[in-house]
Amino acid sequence: MKISKVVMVSMIVGIISFCGVANSAKAYSLTGAWWNKGKIEWRYENYISYRAKQMYVEGINEWKKKSIDAKISSGNKVVCGERNINDTWDGLTCPEYKTGSLEFKSQNVFLNKCKKQTWSSDGALKSVVIHEFGHVFGLADTSKTKNIMNGSTWGTKSRYGTYKLTTPQKDDISGVNKIY
Repeated sequence: MKISKVVMVSMIVGIISFCGVANSAKAYSLTGAWWNKGKIEWRYENYISYRAKQMYVEGINEWKKKSIDAKISSGNKVVCGERNINDTWDGLTCPEYKTGSLEFKSQNVFLNKCKKQTWSSDGALKSVVIHEFGHVFGLADTSKTKNIMNGSTWGTKSRYGTYKLTTPQKDDISGVNKIY
């Protein structure tokens, strides 16, 4: 009887502890990479459509509106472009790192015009830009959560198709501020 009570109390304490940890868990994931001094400088590729330019500006401005410790300005470190590739991605970020480090040296960000469902929707395309700039900061994809770093634009529990997210969420901002 005494052992049963000890086991029962242990289980209750364990469940309460687990629930407490689960409730305080962060819904962001970090790549481990960063920009020196949190300074992100970006520009367009030479030949890019007006639509892509407009969406990049709108998406980047959403990050600028938030209280993040990284600084976004014009420059040559992050080059933003578009492609028309029959593939599964609607946005792609390709980082280059400094030798022997996870410090970013440069990055290329692309929007895929071939993904018509995304390309034809202002909200979806803006969501993709904001998501890709999360990668530019050093955030990794999250799974099926209600934040901008949710790796799915469309489908069940997706960033835009389900949740209609077009701004960085609290956990996205916390993730960036954890890095910088």
